[in-house]
Amino acid sequence: MESFDKDLFLPHRRFGLEWWYFTGFLNDRFGFEATIFLSESRGLPLSIYFPFVKSILSHFSITDLKEKRFTFNEWTKLIDLSRQDNDRNLLNINAGGVSLMSNGLSYMLSANCAEYSISLLLNARKAPVAHGKNGIIAMGKNSSYYYSITNMSASGILRKGEEFFEVNGTAWHDHQFGNFTVNGIGWSWFSLRLKNDIEVMAFLLNDKKGNSWKYLTLIMPDGSKKEISDFEIRTLKESKYGTEWQIEFQGGKFVVTSMQEGQIAHSKLPFVPEYAEMLSSVKGEIFGKQTEGYAYVEIVKPL
Repeated sequence: MESFDKDLFLPHRRFGLEWWYFTGFLNDRFGFEATIFLSESRGLPLSIYFPFVKSILSHFSITDLKEKRFTFNEWTKLIDLSRQDNDRNLLNINAGGVSLMSNGLSYMLSANCAEYSISLLLNARKAPVAHGKNGIIAMGKNSSYYYSITNMSASGILRKGEEFFEVNGTAWHDHQFGNFTVNGIGWSWFSLRLKNDIEVMAFLLNDKKGNSWKYLTLIMPDGSKKEISDFEIRTLKESKYGTEWQIEFQGGKFVVTSMQEGQIAHSKLPFVPEYAEMLSSVKGEIFGKQTEGYAYVEIVKPL
């Protein structure tokens, strides 16, 4: 994988698909997801004359535990990367409802819809972690670069209707990019954020032909990591997407439970699958010690 230098977090023009994905938990009440997707616009006439023009899709969701409410919004537009990153040391993308600015370790994330808005400063408390082999994982027939910042402090302002809240919490950031497509593949993705300062990323992918791939990365308090290939994920409570799961590997066993019903993102676009985006609780043990925390679980069914 490319080294984690100053350019890794910036847009990668030579790849067909790229996303910056954030999830977190604020004030023990609000879960959030904010994602920016960039994809090739080769099918559009503009791409012949403006090769840096890409289509952009952004998603923003809030799980409000007190109100027992889940809201989801999405926006689409075209973007000219040559006009977005005049300073190649700074990520600066305005994706309509979601905007993002970063120097690679600190991120300014804003998202706004009718019901909720957030304006957050996210600071990395651990270095980026590469997943898979040298930071590359399979995405169906193709592959993707994939790294995470699994432990970030989060602070700022959240608006709910006409109310404003000062918020604090933690967040997780994923960045993927490559020449791949999500058509025909689905996945179950788990990001466990434990109170003992350990994080776990578990990723199961499958396609309609029955092929499957799986990855698990264990991130220790000092930021060191361990890739684990022998692990099992079982659904304990069935539904369309499931609501409770068990993750087990040598030295670790956890139960992950969705905190709220109805955390499903319904896109209006025919090429974007419906998916579950579930703020969840975690209880279990690792290395013989009990622990707990929270997680985000994303489950996508193959199109």
